[in-house]
Amino acid sequence: IVGAKTGILCTDSSAPQIENNTIAENSEDGILCRPTTIAAIQYNLIRDNNLSGVMCYENTSPTIHENTITGNSWGIMAGESTPTITQNHINKNGQGVWLRGNCAGKLYHNTIELNRAEGIVCGETTKTEIVGNAISYNNAGFYCNNESNPLISENLIHSNRGVALYATHSSVPKMIR
Repeated sequence: IVGAKTGILCTDSSAPQIENNTIAENSEDGILCRPTTIAAIQYNLIRDNNLSGVMCYENTSPTIHENTITGNSWGIMAGESTPTITQNHINKNGQGVWLRGNCAGKLYHNTIELNRAEGIVCGETTKTEIVGNAISYNNAGFYCNNESNPLISENLIHSNRGVALYATHSSVPKMIR
């Protein structure tokens, strides 16, 4: 799926299974999930989209599993949603994963590396569990702001160019070994 405005749009309580595709070079998002979708997004190459590789918001609950997400402005952007993001390789994006706007998902066992800015951004009251990820060679490992409250546990955070964790603007990340 190459060269559209949005590669795949999931909306209105749909539950698509998006598997084994190349989703690339779209002028906006590779995959866009909005109002109440429950998409299964797995085993895809999602690359070089102008905005997000995967964007989900407005009460969506996608499962994003074992994809390679590379070369996008944002690898994954989620807001007002509960995504389960597991075992993906998220690299060489502007930002790896941006969780915002009351996001309460799970980010488990991903490799998040070589992104030009932050590996993970948590903002605007995010309460996501971030467990067992390898976060390296980004400009910063984590950036938490605007009252975010993520649980950060058992991650391998190393070799980022700036700070490992930057917390500001009333954010309260909980780091547990």
